[in-house]
Amino acid sequence: MMHLRNNQFGLTLLEMMIAVSLFTIVMLISTTLFIRAIDSQQRSVNSKELQEGLNFALAYMANEATGVLQDPSTDCISVPLSCASTNFFCTDNSDAELLFTNANGNCVVFEIANDDSSIPRLQMTRGAAVDFITPASIRITALKFSVSNTDDATYPIGRATMSITGQTLAGQEYSETLRLQTTVANWP
Repeated sequence: MMHLRNNQFGLTLLEMMIAVSLFTIVMLISTTLFIRAIDSQQRSVNSKELQEGLNFALAYMANEATGVLQDPSTDCISVPLSCASTNFFCTDNSDAELLFTNANGNCVVFEIANDDSSIPRLQMTRGAAVDFITPASIRITALKFSVSNTDDATYPIGRATMSITGQTLAGQEYSETLRLQTTVANWP
């Protein structure tokens, strides 16, 4: 006589539904964590790019202003500025434009200007050359200059405080804003 055993090694429909549900939950959690990690990385990259771009702009302006000449040439003062002929630095009425004659005798102007894509960027005009200092991935939202010129015959001092505020354009949903400032002092 043969005994037939009823050994079924398959899964029931209920067991299969529970397994698929658990797998789906684990995959959703894993995907969510992965997306958050990517977003965090993007925010970090945007923040670092913004900080590096604005630091570079401030260092560039400070370097250009090192050794500024006290008497700006009349070619340099071609726009209405709050500037006397004995000043080291001059600004426009809104303090959003800085003008000076650099150590090489070139007229230098720093201001915000729109590039070809209508992105406001830091622009430098040196003589006839016009260049953007900040990258196109950073929108300059504010530029402010505060100048102090001490007109002392024996010890004249020119001081310019440069403040720049920028915002990242990459990753609009996680836009970063940063404001940096530095001061440059010159004397003959």
